Amino acid sequence: MDFGSIFGNTASYLFSPTTIAYALAATGLAVHFGYTGLLNFGMAAFMAIGGYGYAISILTFGFPWWAGILVGMLGGAAFALILGIPTLRLRADYLAIATIAAAEVVRLMFVTELFKDWTNSAGGLSGYHQSFRDANPFPPGTYGFGPWTYNATDLWVRVVGLIALVIAVLVVWALMRSPWGRVLKGIREDEDLPR
Repeated sequence: MDFGSIFGNTASYLFSPTTIAYALAATGLAVHFGYTGLLNFGMAAFMAIGGYGYAISILTFGFPWWAGILVGMLGGAAFALILGIPTLRLRADYLAIATIAAAEVVRLMFVTELFKDWTNSAGGLSGYHQSFRDANPFPPGTYGFGPWTYNATDLWVRVVGLIALVIAVLVVWALMRSPWGRVLKGIREDEDLPR
């Protein structure tokens, strides 16, 4: 076994965009599973709505990348309201079933032929990253050392991703220390007590 290659590949994936995206998803899951103890299997739907909201707003409507982020966030918040109204009183397994069904509905909606003009069906979307790359403040060149050597575009993606992750973690940290966070922790211990 080539342990140098194994450790090098592992180190290079520590700051990959995929790892950062999973860390953002895990931060959201920490709120659902960790702090509230509720079984919500619909996180993939929120990620899909945010991602497609970002890409569609840029490709179809010509929004800049930062406005696409806002559209994705607003789309996820709107879906949370739509999903939250009928599932507000569900508990345990019923909430899990409702949220996994909602996630499946969203997945099927994005891959259906009905919305192919906007979502490209099962092929997905591409070419939405140019305005983001144009905003890159790093001059062309190579940055970093060892397994963390990146060109300017890769560094820009990682910097923005890490900033988003840090902001998300700090927001969750602050919210969990607020009165609302104490209510969420109370839900985990006993759902009837916070009522």
